[in-house]
Formats: sequence, C-alpha cells, structure tokens
Amino acid sequence: MTEENGKSEDAKQEENPNVLTQEIDIDNYINIWKWSCKLAREEEVNEGFFFLQASWLSILFRLQKTQGNLIKVVGGQGVGKTTFAHWLDSRLRSGNTNALTVQFKRMEKGYEQFGHFEKIPYYEKIEASKDKTHEVLITDKDWNWDISDACKNLIVDMWDYSKNSQREITKSLDSIQSFWAARCAYRARDLKQNKRPEAPAEIPNIVVFLQKEAMPLHFFLGKMQLFELELWSPEELLADYQAAFGDTKPFSQDALYELAVLSRGVFRRFKEYISATLDPYFAPGTWGTKFTGEITKGDVQKTISTHRLVRDMELQLSELWPGSKVNRELSVRLLRFLRDKGPTLQNEIANEFFPDNPMACSRMLSTLAPYGHVKPEQTGQQKRWEVVA
Repeated sequence: MTEENGKSEDAKQEENPNVLTQEIDIDNYINIWKWSCKLAREEEVNEGFFFLQASWLSILFRLQKTQGNLIKVVGGQGVGKTTFAHWLDSRLRSGNTNALTVQFKRMEKGYEQFGHFEKIPYYEKIEASKDKTHEVLITDKDWNWDISDACKNLIVDMWDYSKNSQREITKSLDSIQSFWAARCAYRARDLKQNKRPEAPAEIPNIVVFLQKEAMPLHFFLGKMQLFELELWSPEELLADYQAAFGDTKPFSQDALYELAVLSRGVFRRFKEYISATLDPYFAPGTWGTKFTGEITKGDVQKTISTHRLVRDMELQLSELWPGSKVNRELSVRLLRFLRDKGPTLQNEIANEFFPDNPMACSRMLSTLAPYGHVKPEQTGQQKRWEVVA
C-alpha cells in the first residue's frame, strides 16, 4: 500500500468509488458489450465469439461422410438457425479443397428460384420459294440451374416467414424440390446410359432451415429427416460464455446464470439481456467508469424487470390469457418467485399471490403446467411446484 498526501489507495477508492482499479479489465468489458449488441449471431462465425451446441456436430459429421441426405432443420425465432447454417457452410468449406462442393443460399422473400432461363439465339434457313431461302433469327430459351453440378452440400436458409405466408413458403420448397428431382434425374441418366461409370452425377445433400412457427404441410418436407434445434440450457449458456471470455465477469456467477435463465433458451435473448444490463455502464458521460465491482443478480433483476419479461413473453402468454394483461403479468411474477425460492408448496404460493382466492392460484398453476413453465410434485395432500429449467 502506497501513501500519498497522507491517504492510502484504499481510502481514495472509498472516497471516489468510480475510480477504476487495475482489477477492472475495461477493454474486455467493452468487447463483451460490443459482442452482445450484435443480435444477429451469424456475424460471429468469423469473429472468434462463437458458441455452438454439441448436437450440431452430428449433422456436420453426416454431411462430411454421406451423400443424398434430405434434412430439415427447424427452430423458433432467435434459437440459432441462421447461425447454424453459416457455421455448417464454413466448416464444410474448410474441409474441402474445392469450394464448389458446398453452396450456401439465403432464400429471401420474393426471390425463390434456383435457376434462370437463358436465351439461345440462332439462325434457321427458311425456304421462301422454290429457288430461294433466307435466314431467320430464332430466339429459344433453356433452363439453367444456378447451382453447380459439383455442389455436394446445398445449405438453404429460408426467410423467417409469417404464418400467413404459406404460399411463399410452398413456392420456395417447390424450387428446392425441382432442383433435387433434376439432380436425381441426372444421376439416373448417367447410370442408365453408362456415362461416367466411375463418377456418375451425384445427388447432393440438401439441408433446409425453416422457422418452426410457420412450417407448412408440403410433400417434400415429408421426405426430409427432422432435426429440431434445441433451446439452450442455462448451464450451456453459462459454460459457453465462460469459455469465450475466460470467466463470468463483469457479472457474478449468480447474475450471469440469472440472465441465462431469463433468456428461456433463446440465444438471441441472452445476448439482448446482457446488452441491456451493460448499457448503463457505457452511456454517454460514464463510459465504463461505473464499474466498481461485479454486476450482481439484484442488478440484473432491476434491469430485466417483470414488465420487460411480460413484453418479451407476450406471444406465449397471450395464448394462455388472451384477454387478461393482469394475469400475464401476475404469471411472470409468480415464475420469478418460484425461480428464486425453489420448490414451494401451493398454499405458500396462494398466500403470496392469491391470499383471498386460493382457487385462482390453482387455476394459474394448472394453466402454466401444460406449456412447460412449471411442474408439480405431490407432497402429502398438497402439491409442491417448481419452475421447469
């Protein structure tokens, strides 16, 4: 401890708690904040901040070792479909010397074709009379696929259509099916005519990424093997954050775990909540000077308020209580209470939230349970309820 003007460094810190100490790695915190502001995770693939689930490796291994797979990857908004698609593309390219063996296509709404017509002009002799002919310019057209015959893995990331866009989704799937049927026909032709007997045209792997909420009934989807993207567990989010940034800082472990739990398995929301919690520390005029220690669980709960959770869960909760905003907010408060307290007897929950109407407590818990928010355990004559992780 050094002394200056009769005061220790510790005393100075107590007088001005906003003074950064050497223990504050502000540069790393800035990097974390910048990372969290990028909610579109596909940007991470080549930036070093990349989190993936172990289950993704099984799809990669299959595509590397086998051909002719038809796979539909299905998931909700923000769970990581586009990120997974970019990651597959980057890994498959890095494992092949010829980049043409992989093709990534982002199908955007309004542009759903996999090929184009090409005009073929030519001259044809026309007999004008018995002794005279003249040439006439004829323009014909032929269909060309935009995807090379050398493509062995076609990765298609479809637009996040709404539930009312079934026509556009069907149009997209029709295009993919036409390409697949054409490649099957090319291979059958080569085998039948004994063309290229050592290397007949190959049927590619096709992986289509679809939004779960808008997945239509389509013949081609029935041919595909389903791979549903899993929600991230709080433990996975916590472990991956620590692996990427070395530890949980600037959050305490409890605070980061709280952010992971509140994200409800959606990676995009995890980043959004981290960004929201860090924003006050990088506001104009403060820029990192407010860091005096770890961000606590209490800090997180103040930032990610019940009102915000109700807003973020509006789509889910509106299915349960479409006409009652009061019940939607009350259900979020109840879930936060159970998450903090742990398994709790039903009469204790009723006393906390429904002191004058225990039957309302029973109805709310019974409504939340089938949707996977809470689960009961019979304890004597009462039920003990807990939040489903």
